Amino acid sequence: MLGFMEKEILTSVEEKIGLLSYFQPIISLKENKIIGYEILLRGIINNQLTSPKSIYNIFESNSEIIDFDFKVIKHHLKEISKIYNENYLYSINLSFPRERLSSIDETMLRLNINEMVEKVKEYKMCTENIIIEISENEIGSSIQQINFVKQLKEKGFLIALDDIGKNNSNFSKLVDLKPNILKIDKSLIKDIEKSGYKSSIVKNIISISEETGSIIIAEGIEKIEELEKISWLGCDLVQGYFYSKPMEIEEMDIKNIVSKIEYGKNRIVKYIDIRMKQIIDNEIMFNDIITQAERTFMLFGNEFSAFAFNLFRKFSKIEAVYLLKENGVQISDTFLNKDIEINKNKIFHPAKLGDNHDLKEYYYNLKYKNIYISDVYISKATGNKCITISKKILDKILCLDIKI
Repeated sequence: MLGFMEKEILTSVEEKIGLLSYFQPIISLKENKIIGYEILLRGIINNQLTSPKSIYNIFESNSEIIDFDFKVIKHHLKEISKIYNENYLYSINLSFPRERLSSIDETMLRLNINEMVEKVKEYKMCTENIIIEISENEIGSSIQQINFVKQLKEKGFLIALDDIGKNNSNFSKLVDLKPNILKIDKSLIKDIEKSGYKSSIVKNIISISEETGSIIIAEGIEKIEELEKISWLGCDLVQGYFYSKPMEIEEMDIKNIVSKIEYGKNRIVKYIDIRMKQIIDNEIMFNDIITQAERTFMLFGNEFSAFAFNLFRKFSKIEAVYLLKENGVQISDTFLNKDIEINKNKIFHPAKLGDNHDLKEYYYNLKYKNIYISDVYISKATGNKCITISKKILDKILCLDIKI
């Protein structure tokens, strides 16, 4: 409990803080337009623009962070009402830490949520247009926190889980909170076009969202290359400095943002054209490899080693060749291309004569088709990224690993 003097000082400080709502557009790449805004807090203390972190530190130190956070939300709702459009989404960030939320009185929490709803009605808006963002790093899985999110959803608010992929993300929270939106943290977006690791993580997050019925928003888009990559991975909604920094709505240059949206669309289309051409070229190459491999295999007959080395000379991207029986058991050694770099450790080693492959996708898929081209995976033989082409030839299955 704050002492009288501390309370008086806190009130005095609060009165001197001017609250500002800064808006940053959220863009739909598929619809090619602005579909909403994230509303971010800025403050003025002693006539100086101040970061939200500095403001929140004042109230955090006085244990009044939750009361202040709800005041910020009400302020944002008032600012949203000035530009409200029922076809747009408006995203507001909650910043109070998990330990405060875990200990808050549920009656007080309910009263604050009800007051938020009343403010939305007063401004003739709908809760269905309002997103409440909760940081993935700040929310836990306590009963109070789950009930808090549940109450917001019951009132019609959309819930976004922010900072996905930042620090030690815990995807089990998705099960408890069932958010409507997942916001991928900018740390995963930065230079994503240069990082296979980041691309794989983001692709998996997008896959998770598809399974859970959540929508993805990628934050922190700052350059066109990041936009191209994130679009290719399947993300529709984006925001970031590439389009606009957060700013007061009356200062926002909508014409320039629309121009950036159009430029981004044209670059994405060109990027997709290039990637699709690569895919088609690869398919042509794979078909050529398997056609020539089949002919060469029939020519060499039982001389499988001679066949393998002849194939390596023709196609430098082939890194491994091996032969299976119809039941999936390997009936040849795995022949490796000596010109392909191999990761030598205990994890990676080529399959041997007699090994069973009947649980490998390039085997069991041949039950339904005569030829199969796998997705990209890490080869257990070499440690490289590769695809496997498998083909039924007479009573045998020819397998070719192609380095990607």
